[in-house]
Amino acid sequence: MSVEEHVETGAERNRRLDTQLSAELGRPAPKGPGAQPGYLRGLEQRPALEPHEERELVARAQAGDAAAREQLVERLLPLIAAAARAYRSTASVQRVELIQEGVVGLLRALERYDASRGVPFWAYAGWWVRHAMQQLVSELTRPL
Repeated sequence: MSVEEHVETGAERNRRLDTQLSAELGRPAPKGPGAQPGYLRGLEQRPALEPHEERELVARAQAGDAAAREQLVERLLPLIAAAARAYRSTASVQRVELIQEGVVGLLRALERYDASRGVPFWAYAGWWVRHAMQQLVSELTRPL
């Protein structure tokens, strides 16, 4: 099975599970198209973030600019998705869940990042992203 087929199958399965869970809880079923597999495939085709753009976005995001923080997350999603590929052999964790956890790690890194040390933001944030993903995998795969 190719990666694209695996992503599409996982998205369909998650949608069915969400619908089933909402019915069991007596809640309305999820509306809208849901996760688009094409979105995940399109992550690799996004342009890379230039170093000067990264520094500017990080500075604005740390100053409280929500739009800059959102743009930083969007622009670094290809790198987060690439980090998530390392865990694709873990059957109990979907790639989308790993990417979500990676975004949480990225935001944690943004809070703690000190630009005065001269380290590029992604070099620092990459550790936090991988750490968040590893924590998710360990929580979901550990024996009960």
